[in-house]
Amino acid sequence: YRQPTIGERFVDASFSILKIVPNPDLQVEKGWSAEIGMKQGFRIGNFNALLDAAFFWQQYDKFVEYRFGIYNYKGVMGQDTSSFGLKPFNVAGARIAGYEVGIMGEGNIGKVNIRVMGGYTYTFPGDLDPNSTVKNAGKYLADFFKYSTKRIDSAYAYNNTLQFRNRHLVRGDIEISYKKFSVGYTIYYGSFPEKIPQIFYLLDGFLNYNYYDYQKKHIKGDLVMDIRAGYEITPKVRLGFVCKNLTNHSYSTRPGIMEAPRNFTLQLRYKI
Repeated sequence: YRQPTIGERFVDASFSILKIVPNPDLQVEKGWSAEIGMKQGFRIGNFNALLDAAFFWQQYDKFVEYRFGIYNYKGVMGQDTSSFGLKPFNVAGARIAGYEVGIMGEGNIGKVNIRVMGGYTYTFPGDLDPNSTVKNAGKYLADFFKYSTKRIDSAYAYNNTLQFRNRHLVRGDIEISYKKFSVGYTIYYGSFPEKIPQIFYLLDGFLNYNYYDYQKKHIKGDLVMDIRAGYEITPKVRLGFVCKNLTNHSYSTRPGIMEAPRNFTLQLRYKI
C-alpha cells in the first residue's frame, strides 16, 4: 500500500503555467505486483554480454492519478479561489502489465574497448473505471497483445487507458574508448501518449498554444540523442564534454513543462 504524500494532500504550488491543487481527501492506495524474468550471459568472440528479459503485472486499487481541470480550492490565505491545473484523485483502479528486454555487453577490437547497453519496454496502462472494458483480465490481455504493434484509437483510449502514458520506450548507449580517450552516444525514444484529456484541446486560447499542432508533430514519438567525450589526464583527473539533446528536439514528457533544449557541459572530475 502507499499513503498519499503530504504534497498530494496539502501542497498548493505552481509550475510553469499550471497550478497544483491539493486534495486532502485522498485515500490510501493499495496494490500488488508480480514479475517473472530471466537473465542469460553469452559470449561472441571477445565480447561478453548479458541478456535480461522480464514480464510484469501491477494491480492497484484507489490508484492516485493527477487529473486536469478547473478546480475550486482554498488559497494559502484561506480564501476561495479557482484555477486550471492538476489535482490528484483516487481513480477506481489500474492494471499495468508489460514486458522489457535489455542487453549489455563489453568487448575489445584490438586496443579499442566497446561497451553497449540497450533496452525496450512495452506497457499497457489499463484504467479499471466502471465503464472500462478491460476490467476483465482476459479482455485486458487480448488488447495488451492487440495494441502492442499499433497505436490505440482515441475512443478506446479515453475509456480504457490511463492518461499521458508512453507505452513504448527505447533506450540505447554505446561507448568506445582507446587508451585515455573515450566517446559515447545515447538515444532515448518514447512513443506519444494516446489518452490526452479533452480539456487540453479546449483551452488553446487560455494557454496560447495549439495542442493539435503539437500532437501532429509528435504523433510518432520523440527521439532524443546525447553525445559525450572524455580524456583521462591522470588516474585521478578526467576532463569531459557532454552535449545533451544533440538535435535540439523540442518535446515534453510532462504536461506543461518543455524538456531542456540542446545544451553543452564541460566537466572536470577529480577523484579523491
